[in-house]
Amino acid sequence: MIKRIRVTIITALIMALLPLSMISTHAEDITTIGVDEMIVEAGATVSVPIWISNNSGVCGATITIAYGVGLELTGVEKGDALGSLTMTKPGNFTANPINIVWDGLEEDNSDGIMAELTFKVPEEPGDYDIKISYEDGDIVNGDLEPVDVEVMSGKITVENWTMPVQPMISVGNAETKPNEEIIIPINITDNTGICGATITIAYGKGLELTGVDKGEALGSLTMTKPGNFTANPINIVWDGLEEDTSNGVMAFLTFRTPEEAGIYDIRISYADGDIVDGNLVPVDVKTGNGQIKVISDGAEKIPAENIGVFYDDAGYENGNNSATAFRAEMNDLTGNISFNIITSTREERTFENITTVADANIVLGIIVSGLADAGAVGQVIIK
Repeated sequence: MIKRIRVTIITALIMALLPLSMISTHAEDITTIGVDEMIVEAGATVSVPIWISNNSGVCGATITIAYGVGLELTGVEKGDALGSLTMTKPGNFTANPINIVWDGLEEDNSDGIMAELTFKVPEEPGDYDIKISYEDGDIVNGDLEPVDVEVMSGKITVENWTMPVQPMISVGNAETKPNEEIIIPINITDNTGICGATITIAYGKGLELTGVDKGEALGSLTMTKPGNFTANPINIVWDGLEEDTSNGVMAFLTFRTPEEAGIYDIRISYADGDIVDGNLVPVDVKTGNGQIKVISDGAEKIPAENIGVFYDDAGYENGNNSATAFRAEMNDLTGNISFNIITSTREERTFENITTVADANIVLGIIVSGLADAGAVGQVIIK
């Protein structure tokens, strides 16, 4: 007993004094056949390589591969390694385990991928093992001597890569004219369940909020309107005892648009923790802003001082003068242009509507009668 202890201690001291390279040489040089680990999406088809490294020389080999229940083997293809040997595929891909055989007249010491297995992976997430084994004497060199081979098994990890559903609260868009009343919806989609929510609405300067009404979505929750419609931004609150998973319009905002044409943004936001589910767990919600586009009706008043109108002795307009003056006002314009013409001639005059194109010379015709000073109103339609 004492001798054995002394021998063990001496052996340990000798090993400690040896360089690491001498100790690890055998482990590095041993022939290894293995399969890697990989992560794939549920239901995918994947190619799994079987590789060999530190190949000391193989003339014949039979390896057994067992794979996890749920994996469907659909193909076996030869790789580049052991390329001088003939590879025999399994006769039945539905068998589990399978055998793959390599055989030749001379040994092959190439490294790399020996074979590639194709699997259809299941829909159910989980780990599916791929194990490699062989019997003693089933792997031999050129002298038909058994080759000591280390095997490394692997696995396929199947994951569900489907993106989780994320609710979205968004503001609608609209196009209208100045000084009009318009209703804008606040919508919710992909609702996973909300028991309470506070959202903030900020709207463009010039818009006048005149009303907030409850929609059908989140109908089981109580909605609290803002106390002051003149505030900007405003808060709208939903609250209940159980979560509501309905989608659709959460609320309707009524605005009066300003006189000035333009784009008026309506932005939605919320603070962390202000939207919760039935367990009072915060819900991560995407938001989408909206806008109201206020467009002119196409009528543009041209100041009288920008239009020179002259009349000849017969009481009709001298077209050359007015055409030159009006041309400058028509450049790059489309739509309808309304204008007043102030003259110092007679009453009850009328102006005839004219259709023309942008940046064109036109002749204005005015019919004059009477004696009192007055203005003439007409329209030029530019196409």
